[in-house]
Amino acid sequence: MNVHRSGWMKNQDFMEGILMKMHQGLCLFIVTVFSLPQLAAAANQDEEAPAAEASQDEAAATAEAFRLFKNEPAGIQVRGWMAVGNGGLPDHSPLDILDPTNTGLNQLGISMDKAGEKYRLHLDLLYGRDAVAFRSAENAGNGWDNSAGFVHDDHAWALPQAFAEASVGNLTVKGGHFLMSSHSGLYSTDRFFATRTASEFSLEPYTLSGVVVDGKLGQMDTTVGWVAGTNTGFDSMTAAGSSTFVLGLGRSFGDKWSVRYDALVGDVGFRNDFADGLGVEANSYYHALTATYAASDRLTVEVTHLCQNLPSSAIDTSVVRQAAFYVLNDSLTLGQRYERYSSTFDGVSLGTESASFGLNYRNASWSNVLLRPEIRWEEIDGSSSTDFFMDVVVTF
Repeated sequence: MNVHRSGWMKNQDFMEGILMKMHQGLCLFIVTVFSLPQLAAAANQDEEAPAAEASQDEAAATAEAFRLFKNEPAGIQVRGWMAVGNGGLPDHSPLDILDPTNTGLNQLGISMDKAGEKYRLHLDLLYGRDAVAFRSAENAGNGWDNSAGFVHDDHAWALPQAFAEASVGNLTVKGGHFLMSSHSGLYSTDRFFATRTASEFSLEPYTLSGVVVDGKLGQMDTTVGWVAGTNTGFDSMTAAGSSTFVLGLGRSFGDKWSVRYDALVGDVGFRNDFADGLGVEANSYYHALTATYAASDRLTVEVTHLCQNLPSSAIDTSVVRQAAFYVLNDSLTLGQRYERYSSTFDGVSLGTESASFGLNYRNASWSNVLLRPEIRWEEIDGSSSTDFFMDVVVTF
């Protein structure tokens, strides 16, 4: 990829652009925090508790009716999901504004889980347009799901997870191939917004292969482990083998605040950050730091900082993302998201900016169907666009 293309801005212009545009994100944040509760209060003034309880019972019955397997063969729990719409991962690029015209099957997933008293076996199979991002693209060869046979035109197959998990005292040990911890979610079923931000597409790792241990350290949720690079499937980019240290720390402060820190030190990989073909970065660093504030039972505000440093390639990336969510009722939730992405490579800077406002709607009569309409504004290299995106997520 030619990182010196015309879309890249010089350092001075880039910093001036940040100062001129910071007010946009600040205004969006203020409007969100102060306006959503007032709008929601009017929408919920007639809501009654008995009706809410009946709605929850109806939703549970609907979800049970649409289960893929009502019985669990050999004790294996099978779940599935499907996401259809525009804004799929293949249409994202930090260098181009997201195209809303491509609509298709973004994710068709099957998840299998067998759990015992102190162990769990888990396997995921994913097909669709999004699956290309979940494949082991950083493998040295065609191992796991990285072979050309897994790709069919603009659709692909992937095996994002295949791991065993065991309880050892107060610790949980997980080994195999699994998703990277993501505060905003990687599968369609774990996300609020249909589209990804620039950092969610190009910066955050998707899968890891190795061993991690989860447990409590005082009042802190702690994760430590080792993996063979990022976006790998039991393989690595080098004959000697890539090595990455995993660290996760999370803690709640009272009923309102919580903080989560996830970091990778070592080989962060080169699917990310425009650096394709530059080689292996063995001494890189990545973190995602999120602070969450529960302003009320209905309003939640999040601020996330992401950082990636690849010293050998002189690449530094910093991202600030802010989001807010307001639960109107059992069926409808409002959401807002803003992100400022900045990256430098060899003295040349790139900056992108995006903001989204969306809804999650789920009717109690069809609780396994989620509608996610979204209005997204995006600016890259002085060009901006406001477009409409929506997908439908069905669980079964």
